[in-house]
Amino acid sequence: MATFPFPIPHGWFGLCFSHELKATEVKKVRFCGRDLVVFRTESGKAAALDNYCPHLGAPLHQGAVVGEALRCPFHHWQWGTDGTCLDIPYAKRIPARAVAETLPVQEMNGMVLAWHHSDGRLPYFEVQTVAGLATDQDKWGEVHYYEHDLPTCAQEIAENDVDEDRTILRWSILLTKSLEQDDMGKTLLFSFGEGVKDDIPIWRDKIYREKPVLCDGDGPIVIQRKWFSQFYKSPVVSMRGIGSTATDGSAPSMADVAPNSRMATRRYPNPRR
Repeated sequence: MATFPFPIPHGWFGLCFSHELKATEVKKVRFCGRDLVVFRTESGKAAALDNYCPHLGAPLHQGAVVGEALRCPFHHWQWGTDGTCLDIPYAKRIPARAVAETLPVQEMNGMVLAWHHSDGRLPYFEVQTVAGLATDQDKWGEVHYYEHDLPTCAQEIAENDVDEDRTILRWSILLTKSLEQDDMGKTLLFSFGEGVKDDIPIWRDKIYREKPVLCDGDGPIVIQRKWFSQFYKSPVVSMRGIGSTATDGSAPSMADVAPNSRMATRRYPNPRR
């Protein structure tokens, strides 16, 4: 049985939806093999720190937000959104080493996102804004939220067009206002949510084929895999342009890898539906 041979790709990952993190709220989030504490300050800024206090290892998610800092539940050391220690109630001076590990965080498209890179490299591309979530809200209807715990990795999901050996997949879906009021819109939302559920048992038991037998109707899966390799610490393949940064600050796109390709992935017909 071949398990997925990929490390966790580097990039931006959703920690939670923005509406799930209210002002002064604190959450524990499992992220890329580690525990984080995610919190929102009184002014509304979201931040993510290593969940265990640098002092004596107390779980910071059991603490509380005080102004613009997170207070440890154990000895009340306070940590800023940048990881600096802002206050120790019983100390005359703050040790220079009193710094909590942080992750780059940005809030976009209705989601709190954190950056992961196995070598600690800073973000080198930005997340694209989505119409209806970040712009042109007046043209779109209500946002519908979906979350699935999938027994597979990110690349496998992309190959079927829909970290580690399981992925928490979060979607925000919008329909135009006219379509939202039509029965077709309701059908689309239902089919989307149920369609993913149908594939979960398959993802749970399938294996990864490094050299799959493909037909002419499969779409450019090989190109998709080459494009995806730029997000791994050690690229699966070597291609000119892979791993570089585009001039606009974004990651190389499928068009950079295969300019003549019509599509990156294809959704296969499911005979069970």
